[in-house]
Amino acid sequence: MKKKSGGNMSKSLKNDSRGCLDDKNKQLENCNINDIKSEVSALKEEIKNLSGQVGKCNEYIGKLITEQTKTNVSLELLWKVKNKALHFPINSIERLYEIDSNMAENGDTYKSTINSILRENGLNNGLPKLITTKVLTLFNYLGIKGKKSFKNLENFNSILYDCLQKDGYNQSQYSKEIKSAIKKAKLRFHKHQFDERQKSKK
Repeated sequence: MKKKSGGNMSKSLKNDSRGCLDDKNKQLENCNINDIKSEVSALKEEIKNLSGQVGKCNEYIGKLITEQTKTNVSLELLWKVKNKALHFPINSIERLYEIDSNMAENGDTYKSTINSILRENGLNNGLPKLITTKVLTLFNYLGIKGKKSFKNLENFNSILYDCLQKDGYNQSQYSKEIKSAIKKAKLRFHKHQFDERQKSKK
């Protein structure tokens, strides 16, 4: 009887041990699953937050591009308005003398525009963008043979000279270049007049 009782107790202890192990395994499994679910949930939330931030960044970048486009358009319009306000190209001899006089006090205002035109086009192509070829035909540099003296436009010449200034550049070189530019502008004007007359005959 005692031996039988001992055997039953041993089986009972084994069963209890197995039961405890099974419970612990289930707890561990439940614990691991809960931890994984918690981590997945946290990751999903983090991804959601990051997506929101990326969306805001893209929206901000879009606004910056739009503002930059508006700025570029505004600068272009400002440049056109500025040129129009300064009346380039000058289309009358009276206006040329008026601007030459204004340059005595507002030289820097004109200089920035003149410098941009000359830097982009050079003197030969830039001068007709400052003064129309029709007006330039009324001038030569010294004012001989019944023409007006371009040299007497002191303020205008001073600004042109400053804009063309480079190492070794001097007044003698400037006078040669301006004479050549005026001559080429006249030839361009007369060629245009000739071409127009030829067209009208057809």
